[in-house]
Amino acid sequence: MEEEVISLPPAQYIIKITNYMEQSISKKIIEKKCIRCGKKFEVYLFRVTKGGGKYCSQKCHYGKPKVKKRCIVCGKKFRVKNSRKDTAKYCSKVCRHNDLTVEIKCKQCGKKFQVNNYRKNKTKFCSMKCFGKSLEGKRGEVIKKICLICKKEFYVTPSKGDKKYCSRKCDVIHRKRQFQKLGFLNSPETRKKISIAHKGKSWGKHTEKSKRKMSKAKKGKKLSDEQKKQMSLFLKGKHLSIRTEFKKGQMNGSNNPAWRGGVTKLKTLLCKTAEFRNWKLNICDRDNYTCQMPNCDKSEKLLDAHHVIQYAIIVNKNNIKTLEQALSCKELWDINNGIILCKKCHRVTYNQEEKFVQLFQEIIKLKQ
Repeated sequence: MEEEVISLPPAQYIIKITNYMEQSISKKIIEKKCIRCGKKFEVYLFRVTKGGGKYCSQKCHYGKPKVKKRCIVCGKKFRVKNSRKDTAKYCSKVCRHNDLTVEIKCKQCGKKFQVNNYRKNKTKFCSMKCFGKSLEGKRGEVIKKICLICKKEFYVTPSKGDKKYCSRKCDVIHRKRQFQKLGFLNSPETRKKISIAHKGKSWGKHTEKSKRKMSKAKKGKKLSDEQKKQMSLFLKGKHLSIRTEFKKGQMNGSNNPAWRGGVTKLKTLLCKTAEFRNWKLNICDRDNYTCQMPNCDKSEKLLDAHHVIQYAIIVNKNNIKTLEQALSCKELWDINNGIILCKKCHRVTYNQEEKFVQLFQEIIKLKQ
């Protein structure tokens, strides 16, 4: 039998042999020692060749070794991560605080107190009280005062001689007390009592019983001529307030100094009338207080009453120039000529009213 010769190029044949050799080597198992814990474990040879196989487990691989150190203050031993071996000096926050703080003696009272190390050359007094006492006879006059709220001693310069309170906190407490005395701030108990007493009462309006009593008391009584003369003399030369003059009608229309001959637009005057409000309410009742524009998202809550046939066209057709003519025109207040739209949809119809006339008329016909 003739042997079959594999016809392969020399380069491909070498690569195939090397791959086969690597596979055979990779199946070999070697015993190694863990770098971290020193435990013996078995590893495939191919992992060692690639630079692996140093640790026995994931714990040893990820767990960083801790270094033992001695505290500078108390001398206690403590463990630190390898990354902090050069910076760590203290075993706890207490030792750190004790090392950074220094004990100093107050120059005024002689009391010992602790200060941060960086402030040991600056600080001289334990409190503001000692600082104030030290100023006596050195930097001009210093006035000694007692706080009206907490009865604490404090020192003030002559320019602030009117000061009554040692701090802003005490000043706020004093103001609150003053407000309570004046009646601006009531205690919670008094507030509850007031709310119970006021429940069911209508302030600023007389009840029907009180009205009847007042009417009975005034019935048949007439002012004498002397009383009328006295009242007229008393009121002569006196001007009533602008509010009362408006109520009486003395400042309405042409009598008002701000009158400019009826400059306000007819549409703004109509919107303030009772007929316009009634017209809008009737349309709202018919349309169930919802926007009638198709595909409206109903996110806008404010609603407008829209004239299907334009307001300007109706005014020009009927030659309306005054408010009385507008109120008497039936076409303006026709419910079938109005539809409810939200503010957002109403803006869409601006300068495009003619396009929406047929659509709105069909919607109104369906509701009749």
